[in-house]
Amino acid sequence: MHSLDETEVAAASPGEAAAAPQALADQTRRGWPRVLRIVLLVVFSQYLIIALGVGLSFAATLRHFVTPRLLATFETIAKALKP
Repeated sequence: MHSLDETEVAAASPGEAAAAPQALADQTRRGWPRVLRIVLLVVFSQYLIIALGVGLSFAATLRHFVTPRLLATFETIAKALKP
């Protein structure tokens, strides 16, 4: 053994040995919110992309099919109301 290893082994008390698993548990607990944040961000991003696609498709459909009919209806009403 090296002298550095001997001092580390000699310095380790039972309290320090018990604290090591606790420190590992604290690190894993701190890691979960980060993982959860990443997962929620990915899910929200997918939802946002799909919502934008559906919304733009709906707007394009309305503009292409409904708007000309509405304009034609209003023009017909305007011609009928002219004296």
